[in-house]
Amino acid sequence: MPIYLALFLPALLFAFELSVQTGKEENQEYSVLHLKHSEPFLCQAETNPLHEVTSIICAFNQRPAHPFREIENSFFKVHAKVKDKTFFVMIEPKQKITLRAQHFDLISDNELFTVNDDFSSHWLVIGYEHEVPLIQNAEKQQSALNLPVVFPTQQPLPYVGGLDMHGHPIHMTRVKDVSDYLVIKQAYEDRDYEKVLSTIDSVLSEFPNTIFKSEMMLYRIRAYHDKGETEPVITLGKQFIREYSSDLNIAEVLADIADAYSKIAMYTDADYFFDRLFDEHPQSDFAHLGLIYKGDQLSSAGNAKKAIGFFERALYEAQSKKIAALAAYKLAQHNIEIGNATKASDYIVMILDGYAEQFMLDQAATVQMAEQFASAGEFQTAARLIGALLDRMERGDEGYERMLKDKGLWLAQTDQKEEALESFNRYLEKFGFGEYVDEIKRQKDALFFELTEMNTSERLKEYDQLIAKYQRDSIAERACYEKGKLLSELKMHDEILSMEESLLLLNSERFEDTQKMVDQAVDGLMHEALELKNCERVVSLSKRYDVNLSQEWDEGLFGCFVAAGDYETAKRLAQQHLTSDDPKERMAWLERYVDIDFALGNYTAVADALRELIALHVEKDMRAAGFYRKLFDASQRLGDHEGMLSSILEIEGIVGLVYSDIERFTQMMTHAKEQKNTVMVETFASKVVTLQKEAKSYTQSPYVEFTLSQALVEHEKFNEALELLKGLDERNMSAQQRSRQRYTMGTLYQKTGAQDAAKEAYTMSTKEDTQGVWAKLAADALKLME
Repeated sequence: MPIYLALFLPALLFAFELSVQTGKEENQEYSVLHLKHSEPFLCQAETNPLHEVTSIICAFNQRPAHPFREIENSFFKVHAKVKDKTFFVMIEPKQKITLRAQHFDLISDNELFTVNDDFSSHWLVIGYEHEVPLIQNAEKQQSALNLPVVFPTQQPLPYVGGLDMHGHPIHMTRVKDVSDYLVIKQAYEDRDYEKVLSTIDSVLSEFPNTIFKSEMMLYRIRAYHDKGETEPVITLGKQFIREYSSDLNIAEVLADIADAYSKIAMYTDADYFFDRLFDEHPQSDFAHLGLIYKGDQLSSAGNAKKAIGFFERALYEAQSKKIAALAAYKLAQHNIEIGNATKASDYIVMILDGYAEQFMLDQAATVQMAEQFASAGEFQTAARLIGALLDRMERGDEGYERMLKDKGLWLAQTDQKEEALESFNRYLEKFGFGEYVDEIKRQKDALFFELTEMNTSERLKEYDQLIAKYQRDSIAERACYEKGKLLSELKMHDEILSMEESLLLLNSERFEDTQKMVDQAVDGLMHEALELKNCERVVSLSKRYDVNLSQEWDEGLFGCFVAAGDYETAKRLAQQHLTSDDPKERMAWLERYVDIDFALGNYTAVADALRELIALHVEKDMRAAGFYRKLFDASQRLGDHEGMLSSILEIEGIVGLVYSDIERFTQMMTHAKEQKNTVMVETFASKVVTLQKEAKSYTQSPYVEFTLSQALVEHEKFNEALELLKGLDERNMSAQQRSRQRYTMGTLYQKTGAQDAAKEAYTMSTKEDTQGVWAKLAADALKLME
């Protein structure tokens, strides 16, 4: 049978009644919230994906006449709000809850049937721990018939409503003292003793005959005892014993009075109450707590040996984990004080494994004890103590940051490196800009990097393992950095570049020289490639990296860039030397600059640079001739005919007529022809003819002969022209060219009076290229000679 305890009595709010009952069924506590109204109203339960009720909302179309006070117990929290003239009552679970509609009164109704309706005038909210009490859920069959169940008419069964703390029926219409009692209880659990005492005073003033009078006196005693105020404990405790001698809490009050007398050194009075406690309530948890209080008394009196005996009795006799933990705590304190940290640690471990909540009772004392363990070298115990506090604290709680720091530092002193790392990471996550960030980072880095006893290959292997194991963590970052630093020391340049991306992704403020590692590796590889004349590698590295080698390597770099056709890069490299104070260096790079600009088509810049080179190089030697040749070529492309003329004359003046300049002389001849300057045509064409004869190479024939012959004709040098054209007989020419040769010779024969020779030449012209223009001209000339 369940036992009910009415904690909230009916309250009328616009014909709305709410009441709460608690009970126990098969050792499981539960609570039932009744919501009743004179008219049916809607209640709906909201569930999560696991079909667990997350909240219940009931709606009414009227608002209450008086303010609705929030109600809360260990199973649910009830509060209300008004929105758009609708009054809502909301129930939120603290454990598990379920919603049921009560459509029938089992006392008065004699007929039951299934009602499928979202509205009811009576709803039940049942709060429970594991299983719904007193209710069996039978699965409904879709095909089942909904037939009413009729009970025979009979006399109503005896009915008892809510019971008080002593099992007596209660009949009250007010609930404020009930809710206040719960406020007192909660305030005591929150250790807000001032609120406990002030609320009790208020309730007793308003409800002097409240059914919770004994409970409120008990909470007064508890509050004063926990505050350490002995006089009120003694006075109220004696009063409680007189007025409530059969109360179940007498043992607790006897223990508190005895402890209060002990604290003011009234040991005889204390022992009187200790004796009563031990004699009258030997199996009570408070008798075991009294053993601890007695031990405290003896310890204060200087009898530590006897005190330990009482603490040990409490430890091994107590049924309550909380009391046993307190006894172990006292024993740990004693052993720390006498310098036996190892034994003290054993007691602390007992508490941690059995009732770690003990350490939350006095956080400052727990922190102090942890520091004592750390000072004694018991770092693991110290870390576990702090961990017990941290597990029950939030980030913003006082001391949280420092304790989290200490835990990590102490674990780092043990072989629990992984746990230390977890603690360090937790600190950095929660306090990225915290007071101890720098210290935490240093200690975290030091966890895995004491590798000085390893050889190079072992160290590299260890770094790779750390990188793989702690990806996206600062440990992996440090391992990556250390690996790069070691490779750099070993001048393993390719290996450094293989991990370039990882190195450069590291925080540059924390790892300042990662870019330097990469740059040094690139420089090293460039030196090797230049020494081996591996231009492909040189160009590849130059395109990928901003290479800054010393100038001694520039000539090799320039050559590789030119070979690869990367003229712009070669030009930028050359420009760096054009302002050199060393004339030889300046000239050498001016020459290279000229070659690059010529390849790029920057002929104006080429001409300017060549004039500067010529000015710097005063000797008239082959090098100077080379400058003039390039200047001629640049002038030709710019259409600078004066520049061409002056350059070719300088070339001829230095080296004379050489076959390598034949194209330049030909270009001068062509320009003179375009300008109709027959004198210049004759001059340069004659040079071309001479060069061809000397070299026995006739690349400019018959163009040069035809051009020169025209100039000779203009100067009435007919015989010279004829001899020149006769020389073409030995050259291979096209039919059209041969036809032109014969026609031109015919005209020259006519001018010299050799008519027969002229006719013969014309006739040969018509035969060489019968349909060509020169053949037609020759045919016309023959007709005119008839």
